[in-house]
Amino acid sequence: MAEKNILRLRLGLLLLLVWGWVGFSQFRSFIYKEELIELSKGLQIIQVLGWIGLFLFLGLTVFAWLGGAEKILSWINRGENLPRRMRWISLLLVVTLFVLYPVLVIGHFGIYLQTFYTRSFVFILFVIVGAALLSALKQNKTWLEMLPVSFLLLAAVYNIAFYIPHISSYPLALSGSETSRYYYASTFFSERIYGQNVPWPHSNFSRYLMQSVAFLIPSLPLWAHRVWQVLLRAAFPYLTGFLLA
Repeated sequence: MAEKNILRLRLGLLLLLVWGWVGFSQFRSFIYKEELIELSKGLQIIQVLGWIGLFLFLGLTVFAWLGGAEKILSWINRGENLPRRMRWISLLLVVTLFVLYPVLVIGHFGIYLQTFYTRSFVFILFVIVGAALLSALKQNKTWLEMLPVSFLLLAAVYNIAFYIPHISSYPLALSGSETSRYYYASTFFSERIYGQNVPWPHSNFSRYLMQSVAFLIPSLPLWAHRVWQVLLRAAFPYLTGFLLA
């Protein structure tokens, strides 16, 4: 079992190193192509920190492959066994981490994270750190066992943050097919709403059936229907995953 953990650690570090190198290269390619590096001191600092981080990670990977894997695993185990009084710090860090990712990606800095390897590497790092912090909270689980939980939580928070701007009372459609979705959902209650029977949708039937639940309450405002749509899109799929896990 110990040998398997050592091999997983070594291969994981190597994969992350390659992924990070490609992601950082794409980031640098973007800021140089758009000539942003010369205009921003912040990007210059980030580039220097990126190089430092990559070489430190390279050193850690080499250390693991040259016999230091057991030492790294012992550091990880030490972090998983934090005293009870320290758990509130882990909780605070978990909340901060999961809020920071959508702010980072959806906010202004997100334009620098548009390439696949750059954004996915940042996501993977947040997932790994989140798993380590969650394992410190739930001490009967290792960080490896908490990886799927961290992945789902981070993805759910990001998805919800992405759709929050869709909750509004703006009277016009926020997307090309939004009004069609509400109409198809309303057909299940067409006699009450339109005074006549209207055919139910012939495609995506289950989707519109679930979306029609909001029409059970008459005269709901538009923003309430948008809240229900956001819950269906961003919250319930992840909730289902947690319940089935």
